[in-house]
Amino acid sequence: MRKFIIALIFLFPLIVMAQGGRGGGNYSNFGKKKSTNHFRGNISGKIIDLNNKKGLEYANVTLKNTKWDKVIEGTITDSKGKFTISNILSGKYTLVVSYLGYKKKEVEFELTKRNPDIRLQNIELEKSSEILSEVTIEEEKAIYESRIDKIVYNVENDVNQGTDDATDVLRKAPLLTVDFEGNVELRGSKDIKFLLNGKASSFLKGDLSTALSMIPADEIKSVEVITSPGAKYDGEGEAGIVNIITKKSIIDGYKATIDGSVGTRINRNSYSITLGKGRFSLSGRGGANYSWPREGTTKYKREDWNDSGDTNVLTNNGISKSQWIQYRGGINMFYDINAYNSISSDINFSARHTPTYNTTNYDYTGTFPNDTVYNYESRIDSERDTRKLQWNLDYTRTFDEPEKELSMSFQIGARLNDEETDISEQNDQIRLINLNNEKNIDQTFQIDYTHPINIHKIELGAKIINRNQEMNYSTTSDDSNYILPEELFNYNQLVGATYLSTQWELPNDFGLLGGLRYEFTQINGDWENNTNNPFDDSYHNILPNLTLSKNLDLGKDIKLSYNTRISRPSSQYINTNTDISDNKNITIGNPDLIPSTTQQFELGYNSFGRKYQGSYYIYYKNSKDLIESFLTVRNDTSITTFENVGSSVRYGLNYYGSIKFEKITLRAGFNLGSYESEDNRFTTEKTKASTYSYNFGGTYDLGKKWKAETWGFYRSASQTIQGSSTSFGMMSLGLKKEFKNKRGSLGIRVVEPFLKDGYKVFKTNLSGPNFNQESKRKILFTSIGISFKYTFGKLNFKSSKQRNKIKNDDVQEERESEF
Repeated sequence: MRKFIIALIFLFPLIVMAQGGRGGGNYSNFGKKKSTNHFRGNISGKIIDLNNKKGLEYANVTLKNTKWDKVIEGTITDSKGKFTISNILSGKYTLVVSYLGYKKKEVEFELTKRNPDIRLQNIELEKSSEILSEVTIEEEKAIYESRIDKIVYNVENDVNQGTDDATDVLRKAPLLTVDFEGNVELRGSKDIKFLLNGKASSFLKGDLSTALSMIPADEIKSVEVITSPGAKYDGEGEAGIVNIITKKSIIDGYKATIDGSVGTRINRNSYSITLGKGRFSLSGRGGANYSWPREGTTKYKREDWNDSGDTNVLTNNGISKSQWIQYRGGINMFYDINAYNSISSDINFSARHTPTYNTTNYDYTGTFPNDTVYNYESRIDSERDTRKLQWNLDYTRTFDEPEKELSMSFQIGARLNDEETDISEQNDQIRLINLNNEKNIDQTFQIDYTHPINIHKIELGAKIINRNQEMNYSTTSDDSNYILPEELFNYNQLVGATYLSTQWELPNDFGLLGGLRYEFTQINGDWENNTNNPFDDSYHNILPNLTLSKNLDLGKDIKLSYNTRISRPSSQYINTNTDISDNKNITIGNPDLIPSTTQQFELGYNSFGRKYQGSYYIYYKNSKDLIESFLTVRNDTSITTFENVGSSVRYGLNYYGSIKFEKITLRAGFNLGSYESEDNRFTTEKTKASTYSYNFGGTYDLGKKWKAETWGFYRSASQTIQGSSTSFGMMSLGLKKEFKNKRGSLGIRVVEPFLKDGYKVFKTNLSGPNFNQESKRKILFTSIGISFKYTFGKLNFKSSKQRNKIKNDDVQEERESEF
């Protein structure tokens, strides 16, 4: 079967190339050859005031096909009134220009193969004598769009966005909640798969919040929120997928930006530079992010008992100090070979250093299996270094037919993780050093083809992923009772997949999207010193999806969706190293984990108007073999591992709303849900809990380039089969001043100004048949920071529709927190 999958994947390009024809020839239904007398070109120009001849910024520019009177593309002008629309088929067009307070103007022209690129003369707009009110504003391009499989927030059309980076942008995306640290939630869950231009990226793995802060808002074209992923997507996050689309551009000139923030908790500094000429562009970005050393306190109590009622009690009180330092960078290249072929390549790298220091006093009173009493102090020094490198290469072939496209992508990535924990206990009588070094190498090849046929569209593709992981670990000690000899765990995962998806435009404004994905997975692992038995296994999964939608009116629709997804465990969950956070709390991975599968039903309604935008969703999820952490008590030690819990049911209501006035924009959202889980192996009773979260935000234009902004959120305790972690909420107030030329800004932001002592408490409660465990962490949270940004250089942008395709989103990833 494995050979069949590999053969299928590598024969697939030949089948697809045959579909593409030769020499640009295209065939529609019944074998009739279509005309190829089309070529793709670019349109550019400048919109100016008739009287003073100055450029008009944010003028709406809409391109219509003259023959069918259909809107093809649109954009807005830059600070000098310039605009560019690229990748347009040859033919006759009408350019419609509108601007508040001016008369609308239309310009007709034609693109030909001989003259595919046209620069229009300055288009002069005359002021209107009519008094225009807010309700007369016509937005040619919507800020929010509902498509059959996603909600799209068109960032480039939101001229009042007032944002600095991707974190700020996501706060305005429907259904999402983002806290101050950049942690993103969808339907109360952080388990979201993030894509950059349609594919998984090392840039967005690990410390996601820092990565988001390094993507400038003015480089983001749109954000796609996909709550019910289709067959072309690998696996599924617990809640869904967020795809950030950047402005892939061909440019003339250069542009550089420096920005950052300095505060009492977190500091960020980054740069980006973009340069190019003609059909070639090159860009690079980098930055450093770091926190000041910060202190916190911990309180912990665990009680465990036997059938006779005898009870052991362990308590501890500690002081922690932590800090993190990180840098990231990347180089991106794009080359438009001709009107039909383009290639892109990028290299991204990052590194993070996290030192942590803890001093803890332990008190233990034991009654079984023996009467034991002790008290001692433990000191823990831990350092973790993570380095990532990823290279992508993508080729895209387009055709004369709109939406017809062939793409091939290759990706290779490496992640190196080195961790050392040094524990000293009982006045240095016991010392342990735990080493855990990981090396992960991923190689991916993917091919995708899209073919439109009259009123429907077919998408098909294939993919192969080869993951090699080496986990080298050991524990050394002066006490032989704590020694764990060095071991090397080799783990390989080979995934082969193919999919077919089709989309139909049905009568009466109905739409249908259906697909089927097949995945074959081969896994094997062995231990060099044979501490565990080697294994070799494989499994197959068929993942269907179906969505039915109905357009009710302009900007309004209703949709019903069903899908099944798979989520595989990452190295954090399978690593058999004994991870010693302290000598009484250890974590061990479970290599016997199997993937979890989730079936989801979803009913949604979207209403996106000029003034009010709203999304309303109800959903139901049934998960089998859901992967959760699981705690047991052995003697005086808590041991955490990971298990496939029997089943989990989640259902709820999700809402997002935004309303705009002349000077004020208000946003709010909430999620109401219910969690139910049961597994007779771990508990005799079903675990039930209600969950909820809400968020709010607002922007007020003070005039003279000043803007005030506030946002906040709250979420109830998250739930697992054994217990819950803390509820959490926060808010901030900010003020920002943009420079007159809009090349820079200066701002100030205060986080949690109303906390009584400036600290927040994080609680965790876990319980089992014979134990109960509670822990509290107290961390300083109130902070103040100053942000700055400045851009220099000059660019003429020509948007490109090329985007990368690889999206390795099938693995359940570990999460890093800055709290």
